[in-house]
Amino acid sequence: MVDIQNCGARSGGEFDNTSAIQQALDSCAATGGGTVRIGPGVWMSYTLYLHDNTTLHLEEGAVLLGGPDPLRYPEIADNPWWIPARCSRLNRRTLIYAEHCRNVGITGRGTICGNAHAFTEVAMDAPQELHWVWKRKDDRKIPGRAILFVACSDVLLDEFKIENAAGWSLWMLDCERIQINKLRIDGEMRLPNMDGIHLSACRDAVIANCIIRSSDDALVLRSHQEQLFTPRPCERVTVSNCVLKSGSSAIRIGWSGDYAIGNCSFSHLIIEESFAGISIYLPEIAPIQFDPPRGPDCPTPPEKTLPFAVENIAFSHLIMETQNGPFMIRLADDACCAGVRNIRLSNVDAVSGGYPFIRAAAKHGVREILFDHCNFSICPCRRNLEHFAEFSRSMIFETVEDLHFENVTWRRCCPVKPESNQLSYANKGDGMINS
Repeated sequence: MVDIQNCGARSGGEFDNTSAIQQALDSCAATGGGTVRIGPGVWMSYTLYLHDNTTLHLEEGAVLLGGPDPLRYPEIADNPWWIPARCSRLNRRTLIYAEHCRNVGITGRGTICGNAHAFTEVAMDAPQELHWVWKRKDDRKIPGRAILFVACSDVLLDEFKIENAAGWSLWMLDCERIQINKLRIDGEMRLPNMDGIHLSACRDAVIANCIIRSSDDALVLRSHQEQLFTPRPCERVTVSNCVLKSGSSAIRIGWSGDYAIGNCSFSHLIIEESFAGISIYLPEIAPIQFDPPRGPDCPTPPEKTLPFAVENIAFSHLIMETQNGPFMIRLADDACCAGVRNIRLSNVDAVSGGYPFIRAAAKHGVREILFDHCNFSICPCRRNLEHFAEFSRSMIFETVEDLHFENVTWRRCCPVKPESNQLSYANKGDGMINS
């Protein structure tokens, strides 16, 4: 074990420990690997690079604090593993980075603090509510992720806390054999674009026993094919025994430009006071947007991408409270989609300000959608949601094949008018709806 103090690190939050901590990581890797220890105290640092067979361990009471100078986070260089130039918001900076590492991890009961407030313009009189209202000073001159792992395998992230990330808390791209356990992700809910965990084009991942409180999406499964030289699916992911609170979707699957996502399960989750519940969402690509980046100063997009597809996703034993809909599938009319199939929701209790709905075209191939033993209580929302056009105030299921409701209960404060051309259930009023 290498202690960062033995390499010259000093606590207090004002001294730049980047060189000392990196020296500890490098020397540990040079001897075949091991553990780098960060003891109690506040240790300010800029970008750190992890290595094979190395674990960064934060003792209880340790705080790794991101430095306040955005230009001291170097931009990630071009490399054989991914295309940083196509990063969301064109942001190539991070606090902790691991690239093509094997047997690598971060553990301990300490905290990684992204110091987001150093990179935002704060309106202290803004109301405290779900959905961020503070603004970044600059999209590119911040550490856009607190932790970024690319093309890594046998990854362990255990028990530590990520606090006030300046962007996404954790992004894993093209990684495999991942264990994420007992993470605590927490931040000011008004911070912009502070997502929880992003798994992009990852395989064989287990997420368990985590508590995530994020201003943006809490758990995200994507494939991010524009950032990879070779598209890869996101598959074989299990999520269990977690508590989620989100200013956007508690669980989001897919986004513009994504490839295949499948064979995943989410079970025994509590979704607390989130804006929305589960979203399978593929918006249209606009001429100017953040992700994937489009606009006059953005890199040329790939000439050809593989179609989006989602299949074999199970959600079970969920308790959720959402300001808008508990579940949606929404695919843009011009979306290139090879199908969304075999999506199952079972044993779900939801109190929501909106209805579950599906909006798609026949060409998208949405089929085999099952709601089983679900209780939906539809209540008036506390917020004005008129400008959130992607959600629905009515129960709509468009162009779906094999849509089944079995032992589903609706409790509502206003009339429901189902709008569908291919429903496979009979509406029996306010009680049970059975297929």
